[in-house]
Amino acid sequence: MIEKPDILTVLSREGIDVDLHGRFICPFHDDRSPSGKAWPSSGRWFCFACGFGGDAVEFVRRRHNVGFKEALRILGIEMGRPDPDVIRRLKFSREISRRFEKWRRWHIGRLVDAIREKENALLRSLEEKLWERDEESFWEIVYRSADVPRLEWKVRLLRENEVPVVKEIAREYFNAVNKSIR
Repeated sequence: MIEKPDILTVLSREGIDVDLHGRFICPFHDDRSPSGKAWPSSGRWFCFACGFGGDAVEFVRRRHNVGFKEALRILGIEMGRPDPDVIRRLKFSREISRRFEKWRRWHIGRLVDAIREKENALLRSLEEKLWERDEESFWEIVYRSADVPRLEWKVRLLRENEVPVVKEIAREYFNAVNKSIR
């Protein structure tokens, strides 16, 4: 695994002045006020004016207009064979991502089916109550139908793959599975 250098060290070595808050004048466009920001904790940088960003290696690549290997050479990083533990962890991470994506797609299908079933059941109940002229039951069914938009909202969020919401839905699902196992 490549040990990446500190982003603040790289910026200062490249002649970029960084203030105490991590802000700097971006060298990639005509900049008069600091529009770049460096985050030492993550080792990343981003320019809010031109949209460029990345890690220390990406900064050197853009600054010197060179490829990845040449940027590593400029930074004094030697490439070696990856550690077997790192390879194993990467494979495990990819497998977890693949399984999660499979679960997400399955869950979308289940939610879509649940929406269709609920809508059909509500429509049948509404038709029956209209024929019976039972106004109180009719409004009770209309009130219960408020759950359908919530399910549609979950499907939309799962399709858009919004990670925090997907994690929340996954947590709900796994809690329900655990309860059913007990």
